[in-house]
Amino acid sequence: MYPLWPRRPLVLIMCCSHHMEVVLCNLMRCHQCPADNDQFCYACSGVCKEGERLVVGPTDGGSFLPLRVCSIQRNRSACRVLRAGQAATLALGGFDRSLLRKGMVLVSPEMMPTVCWVFEAEIVLLFHATSCRRGVQVTVHVGNVRQTAVLEHIHGKDELRTGEKAVVRFRFIKHPEYLKLGTKLLFREGVTKGIGHVCSLQVITTETSAL
Repeated sequence: MYPLWPRRPLVLIMCCSHHMEVVLCNLMRCHQCPADNDQFCYACSGVCKEGERLVVGPTDGGSFLPLRVCSIQRNRSACRVLRAGQAATLALGGFDRSLLRKGMVLVSPEMMPTVCWVFEAEIVLLFHATSCRRGVQVTVHVGNVRQTAVLEHIHGKDELRTGEKAVVRFRFIKHPEYLKLGTKLLFREGVTKGIGHVCSLQVITTETSAL
């Protein structure tokens, strides 16, 4: 019996890299192989092969964990290679499944992935009932990442009103995330909505366990 597949990836994100990068979109349990962890994924760049050793993260502590791609399925058929732009279910082994969450990525260890708590974005405030000020908490969607963040600073202004543009600084409140420059973002809180793109990252050093 095959695991239930979602009709489409929950989140798609595109990026440019010469190394392999896969986004985790959904977490499932394979009924045939209970020892393995099945994840519905989307390949952003590079090539992922069966048996390849990668790292997954970031965890809540900001680290990346080693794992192995045990098998790959596309359209409920086994395949050995996943290429950029393709969606598939990967059976992953050699790690603690409880540490996984949506928003993580699978990358080649050679990429030396970085994470950040704080980032800056150039935004447009689409709507706010009054004005948006420092200290407000919003839900930020950046690619496959979704987390509450605090608006720490608005460059050159004290507040933002509907239709205004600015460069602002956000800080995640729960755990660091893997972001890329230029990625489009959406933030919201109630009727407040805004869009923009990531323009600066305050990266921190990450820990990657030895493979």
